[in-house]
Amino acid sequence: EALPESNQYSFILSKEETSYNFEVIEASQQVVAGTNYKLTIGVSSIDDTACLGAFKVVLWDHFGELSITKWGEELSCEEAKSLKSN
Repeated sequence: EALPESNQYSFILSKEETSYNFEVIEASQQVVAGTNYKLTIGVSSIDDTACLGAFKVVLWDHFGELSITKWGEELSCEEAKSLKSN
């Protein structure tokens, strides 16, 4: 599923800018009728030279069928960096 249309994340600078590097920097899971994955995703420039921010998201895996159940809060680069160092 694509990023939300509302452009709620400031690092989505323009619709023309479509190439980013994504890195899972924090993850947990919860078994329900399937599995919820709570992820914190770091976003950087395609050449990996600049941090653009991070965001939280909940992904539901219903026995192989994946869907986003929650687009979470945006995090600053500093917050993302502190999570990576833990």
